Amino acid sequence: MGAFSEELDCFPDFELPSQIQTLAITGWPKLKSLPQQQIQHAACLQDLYIESFNSVEALPERLGNLTSLNTLSISLCKNRVSLPAVEVMQRLTELQELGIDACPRLGGRSALKSGPE
Repeated sequence: MGAFSEELDCFPDFELPSQIQTLAITGWPKLKSLPQQQIQHAACLQDLYIESFNSVEALPERLGNLTSLNTLSISLCKNRVSLPAVEVMQRLTELQELGIDACPRLGGRSALKSGPE
């Protein structure tokens, strides 16, 4: 998902298909938030790729509603400073892969979760 005007500072209103399984979102310099409302209702979403959100500092707590999520990849986000709270991340019971790349304030690490801890 991308190619919106770089002058916008928030996502325009849109709806995701209810059965969407993979979503890649690319930001731009002025964008200050992710499309939270749209993402939280994507119950079938299995793979979420977030890239180039330089003005967003935290992932939304609503990310915990994505209980079918297998892969979460975050890259090229200069100012991202935090993941959602531990309680939110623990609701992602199907998460198998968490990738973080070129996000200096979050750390350049990746982890594989093999099951409940």
